[in-house]
Amino acid sequence: QPIRDADELTLLYATSALYGAGTGAWFLLQTQPSSTLTAALPFGALTAAPILAVATVDGYSKLPRGLPHALSAGAFLGLQQGIWLVGYQDARARRIEESDPNSSVRWTPETNATLLWGSAIVGIAGGGLLGSTLETTPGRVSLTSSLTMWSGAILALGAGAVLPGDSRTRSEDAFLAGGAGTNAGLATGLLFAGRVSPSVARVRITDLLGIAGGFTTGGIYLAFAGKLDTRLGEGLTALGATAGLAAGWIVTSGMAKQLPESLSAEPAEKRTASATKTSTFDAVAPSLRMVPGGATLGLGGSF
Repeated sequence: QPIRDADELTLLYATSALYGAGTGAWFLLQTQPSSTLTAALPFGALTAAPILAVATVDGYSKLPRGLPHALSAGAFLGLQQGIWLVGYQDARARRIEESDPNSSVRWTPETNATLLWGSAIVGIAGGGLLGSTLETTPGRVSLTSSLTMWSGAILALGAGAVLPGDSRTRSEDAFLAGGAGTNAGLATGLLFAGRVSPSVARVRITDLLGIAGGFTTGGIYLAFAGKLDTRLGEGLTALGATAGLAAGWIVTSGMAKQLPESLSAEPAEKRTASATKTSTFDAVAPSLRMVPGGATLGLGGSF
């Protein structure tokens, strides 16, 4: 079974560090320690624990190809699901509190932190399950992750730009649309990533052009608009990101696919024939030897 490369392992280490820091922050928020020492020691231990776990597991047996990428993507996608849910609940609570100041429907910071931390754990578990049971590649995982993130972001911006209502209502609807887009993008990636099988480089280039497109259109609007219109700004940013993603996918269409090992390996019978040909002909070499009164010509090699 092919093993992970250095790029995948580096990504998993970085994700582990971020997840450990998030776990430490969640712990401090839940326990409210009374001193710097009782806060620093658990935070440091919880931050280091995931990194040490990855080093131990990979040191004992190298992780298979695609699994580190799946674990990392799962963590971020799970966190994104939690962000949409927390954002939607907070926007809804604000709208309700405006009409009923005595209402108490907003979640506490501790609850929000638990939901975000828990959604990341669920994402890691899902990514690990899929990455260990399905034959995948880092490029397939990257495509699924990008489709999930971009679908949520673009639909949320688009909903905020075109849906009716005041700012509170549109914010609530935008978070709801972002969550729906996230899940739609995830389903699309899981269904079609295997057919496309892009390389990681192709997905990253496309992502960079999408980011550039969104920042360019949104930045130009912010720079030249006399009076800011939130709807127009969100709409232009969504259109710019969509155009950048489309341009990135088109300009990278000539890049080679990244297939699983079982599909990219040379057939056994072809390798056998090639080896036979090499041992029969390629190892044979002519020789010319000078002798008194002339020369002798011969063939040398192994058969």
